[in-house]
Amino acid sequence: MIEVTLQTIGPGQYGDPILSAGTVLFLDQELVGPPNPGGPTQRYRFEAAASGQCAITIPHTGGFPGGPEMPSFSITVMVQ
Repeated sequence: MIEVTLQTIGPGQYGDPILSAGTVLFLDQELVGPPNPGGPTQRYRFEAAASGQCAITIPHTGGFPGGPEMPSFSITVMVQ
């Protein structure tokens, strides 16, 4: 099991993950913890499905009006 927990500060939230390979499967995403006025805390769960490498990108939706675009979260997972 692979778990990724992300906290947003400000408007927007993280969206649907993008997987580069079938070595990892996306299981679900949920809001966790008590409500936070700064933004949501989200937990993503993944499962290893086969040996190999998979890049996981989770884009951020939203941001401050007129401000820079919020960066995506990215990791690369090696499954053995």
